[in-house]
Amino acid sequence: MQSDRWKRSTEDRVFEPEANPLHGYDSSLSDSGRLRLMPATVGQEMTHHLNRVAQVDLATSATESPTRTKSRGTYELKFLINEDRAAGIIAWAKEHLDADVHADPSFGDGYRVNSVYLDTPHFDVYHGTSKIQQLKYRLRRYGSEGLVWCELKRKSKGLVRKRRVSIEEADLAPRLTSNDESDWEGNWFRSQLHAQCLRPVCQITYQRFVRMRATDEGTMRLTIDDHLKAQLASVWEVPSNPLDGISLLDGQRILELKFQGAMPVLFRRLVEEQQLQLTSFSKYRTSLKKCVPLDWLSGDTTRGMDDA
Repeated sequence: MQSDRWKRSTEDRVFEPEANPLHGYDSSLSDSGRLRLMPATVGQEMTHHLNRVAQVDLATSATESPTRTKSRGTYELKFLINEDRAAGIIAWAKEHLDADVHADPSFGDGYRVNSVYLDTPHFDVYHGTSKIQQLKYRLRRYGSEGLVWCELKRKSKGLVRKRRVSIEEADLAPRLTSNDESDWEGNWFRSQLHAQCLRPVCQITYQRFVRMRATDEGTMRLTIDDHLKAQLASVWEVPSNPLDGISLLDGQRILELKFQGAMPVLFRRLVEEQQLQLTSFSKYRTSLKKCVPLDWLSGDTTRGMDDA
């Protein structure tokens, strides 16, 4: 991979919701091959899912940009697909979308992702309790890069916004576990860890296929994740190698369609042609269900509260 793999914006700024993207459409295509507004013909499930998007809480939170600049968020639609369907979608993506310039040549059109997810002693992130609802805290490494990303992600009604900061691998544990108040651009992340008593809980690894295309409303991206494995984690490290952990999806892969504004006509056609069904699959929640004893998650044991 190129050394400047991650010299990109470190945060997706807070968005302002637009009109319902499924409410009527202009049949003419823009230069980028998009329908300005998408017809509600993709299926009742998807229509219902996106019909709720217009009302989004924009209250100030830790995910907001320091400059308070507001822009549209990103839609993330997930689908579970089998290997045969994945092969067809990969072929479709190679025909209609462009390669990701950040892809690792050894992986073709993709790269490996390793993430360590953080949670409280009471597993508040997993349970979605009110004080931490809809938030995920994670440490992420792409391929074999020396940088690790500290990321806060919020997803609400299909719209995602993120805030993240990169840090050198050797500095990760000292930065996140100390009470040093020195000037560091990731102090906002460390303060959240300390305030919520967050610590490493599980590690997830997978291989990601990705294709993309620039449009006048932002980048549209198609990703397919496979070889998903997970195991418990207890240290502030994000390895670069794949895990010998528990498999999360036998014979299935996760397809994600990511876009801003109106749904791209190419994605609409793909959903219709492949008869894709939306899912709310969570890598983190699935990992904990597979890796963590039920009494730990319920908080019925001391170990579940302190040592998971």
